[in-house]
Formats: sequence, C-alpha cells, structure tokens
Amino acid sequence: MLSLEQLDLSHNNLSGNIPKSLEALKYLTYLDVSFNDLRGEVPSGAPFRNFSNFKALVLEYMSNGSLGKWLYSDDYVLDIFQRINIMIDVAYALEYLHYGYSMPIVHYYLKPSNVLLDEDLVAHLSDFGIAKLLGKGESNAYTTTLRTLGYIAQVKLLSYTPIFSIGIMLSQTSASLPRYLQQEEILEQECIALISSLPKEKGWVASHLYKYQGFWNPPRHIQGIMTCQEHFEARDSDVFLVTTPKSGTTWLKAVMFTLINRMQYPINQEHPLLSKNPHDLVPFLEIKLYADNQIPDLSSFKSPRLFATHIPIFSLPKFVRDSSCKLVYLCRNPKDIFVSLWQFTNKLRLQEMGSNSLGETFDMFCRGVNIYGPFWDHVLEYWKESMEKPHKVFFLKYENMKERPADNLRCIAEFLGCPFSNEEEESGMVEQILKLCSFDTLSNLEINRTGRLASGEENKAFFRRGEVGDWKNHLPTEMAQKLDQITEQKFSGTGLKL
Repeated sequence: MLSLEQLDLSHNNLSGNIPKSLEALKYLTYLDVSFNDLRGEVPSGAPFRNFSNFKALVLEYMSNGSLGKWLYSDDYVLDIFQRINIMIDVAYALEYLHYGYSMPIVHYYLKPSNVLLDEDLVAHLSDFGIAKLLGKGESNAYTTTLRTLGYIAQVKLLSYTPIFSIGIMLSQTSASLPRYLQQEEILEQECIALISSLPKEKGWVASHLYKYQGFWNPPRHIQGIMTCQEHFEARDSDVFLVTTPKSGTTWLKAVMFTLINRMQYPINQEHPLLSKNPHDLVPFLEIKLYADNQIPDLSSFKSPRLFATHIPIFSLPKFVRDSSCKLVYLCRNPKDIFVSLWQFTNKLRLQEMGSNSLGETFDMFCRGVNIYGPFWDHVLEYWKESMEKPHKVFFLKYENMKERPADNLRCIAEFLGCPFSNEEEESGMVEQILKLCSFDTLSNLEINRTGRLASGEENKAFFRRGEVGDWKNHLPTEMAQKLDQITEQKFSGTGLKL
C-alpha cells in the first residue's frame, strides 16, 4: 500500500479535511479526490513536498453537487425552468469549448454526474480526464468507444460526440417530467420536420400548439394522429367514442364500456370499472395506443372493439371513414366546455409553471386555439356527418344525456345493435349501469382518487361534477355573450343548437 503510485478517491462522499495520512504515500504520482467535499490545506509531506513536481487541478467548490444527484434522488427536486436553464448552461459550456478557444476541445465524458451546480444552480462542466484538443484535420481521429456506454457512442466524428451526449442528457433531464409534458423532445424526425412548417401558438399545457390539418394540437398528439392514420385498420364491428375534450368523455367511456361488455362483465364487485380508470378501459387511439410512434398489435382485441378519440372527422384513419364501424359523438355547450378545459389544463400544469389566466385562455379559445380546436369546426363536421350518415354517426349532446340518461342510454344501445332485452329492462339493468358509472361512484373509488394514467395525469383530474350551466359561476356576462355570438354565427343555417 505504501508503494502506491496512483490513487482515485473520486465520487466517494469524502468530507472534511484532506487526510494527512496521504503523506505516507511517498511514491504517489497521481491522486484524484474530485467530487468529494474535502476542505483545508493540502498536506505538506511527501509526495506533496515538492510542488514543482506535483500538479493539481483545483475546482471551485460546488455546494449543490452534481446534476446526477438532483435527477436520481427523491430528496432533491428541480422544476422545469431550472432544468431548462441547466441545459442551457451546459450548451453554452460546449459552445465555448468548441468555438471559444483557439483549439477546439472535445469533452468526451458528458453526463449528469459531470455537471456540477453552484449555490445558484448554475451548471459547470467538469471532468476533462479524457478530453481531447482538436487540431486541424483531426475531426475524425477516433472510432473507439470511450467511457460510459449510452453517453458516448462508438462514433467516428469527434466533434459530434458531445452533441450525441447532450441529447442523452437532455432526455434524462426531462425524463422525470410527466409524459404529457414531454413534447418536442420525444418526437420522431418525420414529425419534427412536419411541425417546423406548421403555424404555431402558445400551448395551454404543453409549450406549443401546432395547426395540423385544420386543428390545433401539441406535437405528441400530432405524432399519434399521423401514426394512427398510417397504421390503424378498422373492423366493421368497431365502435368509436368521439368527443371534443371536456365534453363528458370520462363519463361516457364508463357508460359505453359497461353497456357493450355487460354480458362479459356483469355488474358486481369484480367489475373492471371498480379497479381501473375509464381511460385505461377505453383507450384513446392517438393519445395512448399510437402515442410516441407506437404501433400496437390490436388483433387480439375481441369484437366489438371500443376505442376513443378526439380526432376531427376528416383526420380519422381512412379505414375508419370507409368501414361500417359506428361512431358515437358527444359534444357540449361551448361555455361549459371552455370553463372545464381552462380548469383542467391548469390542473395539469406544474406548480412552477403557474396558472393560465381566464382572460388569456378565453381569447385563445375564441380564436380556436385550443387542443383539438377550433371547437365549433370539430362539432360541425360530425354534426353534418350524422345528418348524412345517421346509420354511422350518432350525435349526442351532453346536456340531453344529463337530463335523460336512461332514455339516451337506450338510444345508444339501439344504435350499436345491442338493445336491452325485456328481461334486462325488468331487472333494472339500465339503472344499474347508470349508477355504476355515476360521478359519485367513480370519483370515490381508490383508483380514481390516487391513481395516475401511464402518461402521468392524475386520475382525479378527470372527475368534476360536470354540472350543466356551471359556466355561470366563472364567466363574466360579456364573455358568455361573446361565446354565444360566435356559436350562433358558426352554426347559422346548420340546424344545430347547443
């Protein structure tokens, strides 16, 4: 041990003074004590006695440790803006290394544990142990893998290596964000190229909305729509619940799942709705099944398959439009839609993002700039389709469903070709379905009080009482009048009234 020449004590959680016992290592030529909390004077005995031969890289003490500590520990939390600022700091550091020095420097070991944070959470790049100075003509000097797999790929162009690494780091820095908040950073190249050419507006939850095929959506939804359009194959027996967001989707998902599957799942203590959220039982095409460029195998789904979607009618996959499948479309008064959407999206925003103001979101809604908006265009397309193809599209108003739930449930069952038998009517099947799917029943279930969707949304965020006319408790008179005027203008001559 005393003849030791090299000693690496980095990343050992050492604290206090630098041990004087190191003086006994008289043959020591290399000592690494980085990434520890060591203080005090450097020992004066051998091998530290001759400072002309002893070289040390002394870094400023970083009180907040490494980025890795903040990303992978439950004891530390970075909000979205801190994460963004840290990555900007790292990008500036790389820019300086590549272009701010007379000879470019390639870092080669970029990862969260090598990014240190000072007391103000400003990021500093460290660990240049395998960095390389690039002379002229040296852009493709190595083809070997250096250091940690996953951060440094086996690449030929040295100058590209930190770009690959910062991409991995950016993904990890945003990875603990809910999936629904991860947008541009998880897109495929085809979608990235597309949205760069689309009209863009500020988003209600995601950073931006883009206008794709006439309607506004966040990038992740657009990618899901594109994948769905290309790969989904409908069956004639398929059933689709189509809605504008916040028109009673969660409630009608529960109702239709229970209705269609009432033979397979009798209403008892083991019914799937008692242990699973309606959004898990009736998956969205573009938001869940085909999200993030997934191509699911739906061949094992038993007929009739029940799906949900918010996709406008002319953006539906061709197989859906051309097949004999059934569409149940649910819409709602735009004043209640807007209030519910405003409250819901504020629930999805992280605390550090703040809330969207009523006035700002109202202006965007009126201009049609909201998820799957313009609202009026979405509703009108399906209304016209229901008039032309009443055998294919059943148009349902939320207010009517609330006022006469039993009558409308019977109408849905007739439309879908699964009417209630006399025996079911006599046994109270209609009332049992409505009771199981009621707000009071579903909202008080453990899964809906504490659970989350795979994309990160809390299940409880989807449960509001949905009272008809609740907009009166939130909207000033002038806002309500403006929405009425827009609605009257948009629906003039169509025969549709909401």
